[in-house]
Amino acid sequence: MKTNFCDLENMSQRIIRNHQTYKNAKELERKHKLDEMIFNNYFHRACASLVDNPKINPNASEFISSKAMHTGMKLAVTNLNLQNLFKPLYEAQFVTEKREPTLEFPYEDVWCGYYNENMEYTDEYLMTFLQKSMQSKETIFIYLDLQHYEVIDDVVTNCETKTASHHSSCFIMIPNKDSRRYELYYFNPHGKGILKEHCYNYYVTRYRSVEIELNAPLDMFFMRIFVDSLNKQLEMYYTEWTYTEYTESARHNYLGANLQCCDDKGICYVFPFVLWYHFYKERYESHQIAGRRIKSYMNLLEEGNFETMIYIIFTKYEEKLYNCFETYTKPGDITYDNLEKFREHLEGVIYRLGEKFLDQMFINAVYFICQPPIKKYVNI
Repeated sequence: MKTNFCDLENMSQRIIRNHQTYKNAKELERKHKLDEMIFNNYFHRACASLVDNPKINPNASEFISSKAMHTGMKLAVTNLNLQNLFKPLYEAQFVTEKREPTLEFPYEDVWCGYYNENMEYTDEYLMTFLQKSMQSKETIFIYLDLQHYEVIDDVVTNCETKTASHHSSCFIMIPNKDSRRYELYYFNPHGKGILKEHCYNYYVTRYRSVEIELNAPLDMFFMRIFVDSLNKQLEMYYTEWTYTEYTESARHNYLGANLQCCDDKGICYVFPFVLWYHFYKERYESHQIAGRRIKSYMNLLEEGNFETMIYIIFTKYEEKLYNCFETYTKPGDITYDNLEKFREHLEGVIYRLGEKFLDQMFINAVYFICQPPIKKYVNI
């Protein structure tokens, strides 16, 4: 592997997808446990090392961009155990047959991990971390590991039994200048695919699971509970707290094309990482699409164009996706000629690209995060 630094978006020019580079990437993934969202693992330390901080990394600006772009953003890793969340509902419906309980994420049950400006690792209640960051009006990015997200066939037993799997997503919290509140933006690479899931498959045993019917899509259901719990608990524990807004709309959820539609290898964690990298690096920069200038990511979010931000980021990695995006955007603005048709077309392109797109995304991310200049600062 070459020793000079390479940007993520340029990695495919250095590392071409083939059997050997994919094999090498899988070995690096296993070595550094990149797909395990352990709070203080290599992946998290590498992201923290990329933050522009002269005390720790005087050359960080050459890794991502200028110092002016990097102020006021906090990064942490957390997980939400959906099995624990839905347990009272399962017991009420299938065990005790009592009235359905009010669900919440208890303050003391949700932890996070983060690195401070001196690269010192800390475990803390997620609600406490968010409160501190909100008090100083920081932009917040949270890697979110969803434990017991779905029930799948267990390949270890030749699919004769079931097992619960996890899924990687993330959310961004940004202070709203007008309302003096925070807004939360949730990203699941499944996009509009999350709208199809109106139940939670509750794991009971290796041979049995039950479906719990929900009054909203699964992801929106538990994110609504999370935000309600956040607002309730911050109001309870802190005299000065900031309300967080979240709706089940495209303003606060990515509901575009399913970026993971043909993924059967389980690289969901790559997509939140790519989002973090570009959001951190470019959030105040405007963008050029086919000669047209599009506003910064921060402005797009403030105006309710979360979906457009995602397309700008991920179409950087495949010319056919970029051409599709360019074709459907109208000159001079960021609206679309038939948005639903565009989503279907883009998803169709991803599906036809198949492993080519997903493998290259995976190779790019792994080789980037494990390249020597970054490993040097992670001290691995």
